[in-house]
Amino acid sequence: KAKVDYLLAQKIFCGHCGSPMVGESGTSKTGSVHNYYSCSNRKRFHTCDKKAIRKEFIERVVAEDAMAFLTKDKIEQLADMAIKQNQEELENDKIIPALRSKIYDLDKSITNLLKLVEKGAESDTLAARLTDLENQKRDCERRLVFAEDDYIKLEKEHIVWWLSKFLNGDIEDEEFRRQLIDLLVNSVTVWDEPDGWFKITTVYNLDKNIKTFKIKPEGSSNLRSYRSPKNHPRKEDGFFTYCLFTLQSSKPRAPNKRSALFYSLNQIIHAYRAG
Repeated sequence: KAKVDYLLAQKIFCGHCGSPMVGESGTSKTGSVHNYYSCSNRKRFHTCDKKAIRKEFIERVVAEDAMAFLTKDKIEQLADMAIKQNQEELENDKIIPALRSKIYDLDKSITNLLKLVEKGAESDTLAARLTDLENQKRDCERRLVFAEDDYIKLEKEHIVWWLSKFLNGDIEDEEFRRQLIDLLVNSVTVWDEPDGWFKITTVYNLDKNIKTFKIKPEGSSNLRSYRSPKNHPRKEDGFFTYCLFTLQSSKPRAPNKRSALFYSLNQIIHAYRAG
């Protein structure tokens, strides 16, 4: 029902109590409307002390971080993972083989009945049975078409081409930020630090690493200038005057109970279908 589009809805969580953070608006003394993400526990039950965080600020931070995450090397890695997942989905599918086997058996039964007809056998029961088998076959063939449509065999070059479109996107464009977040970001957890900074943990789709960093609550800059594989504090001027990156293996948080890899693979498939 919100008029404002919250790009991190259902993806952003409070680090203090683990509850989802929800969008809300407030009006300043000057009449300006500001949009925030607030801890749902604090808003409803007043049982959490997590401060609200500006919508534009956190969405920009997450989008810049996601854009920096998607390098050419990462795209190659993601494409390989998507191809592997796609192959596993095709190999583990039980519906398509079952339908094909059913159609094969129906074909055999229809052929046997037609042989009886050719030999001169005639009866209402035989004709009714033949009609029933043909109807069953048409129904199975229709279901097979829908089942096969759900499983597209992807080619690596198609995935690389599609993901590469994000490399030169306009971070100022809200629709681009939405697509970037929808594709890559599985969850974002935010803490208030004692020094007034924010600690943010991001879990990416199609990746097993968790990334944690600290940022000041004001300012702006391009995150890509400050990415570092080092696991210790680093001081810089501007937006990320202090960043702490920690990478560790962890299972992605998937609120919708589907694997993050499967979800993002579906995004690629839908984009591939759309041309």
